[in-house]
Amino acid sequence: FLRNRQQQEETTLFETIESELKRNFYDNTLISKAIPLAVEDIKNGRISPYRAAQQLLGHYFSKP
Repeated sequence: FLRNRQQQEETTLFETIESELKRNFYDNTLISKAIPLAVEDIKNGRISPYRAAQQLLGHYFSKP
């Protein structure tokens, strides 16, 4: 029982981190404006999904 409870707590830790990171990322004004442009670039073959994601993450993590 204790081992299962510890595993649940660890899972909750990582799920909470992931959830907050996603929320903060998508709530960022710069990112929310850039995502539709990135999607359009991907659809038109101007950029790969991987490169678009790297650019968006770069913008997000370089914020002051």
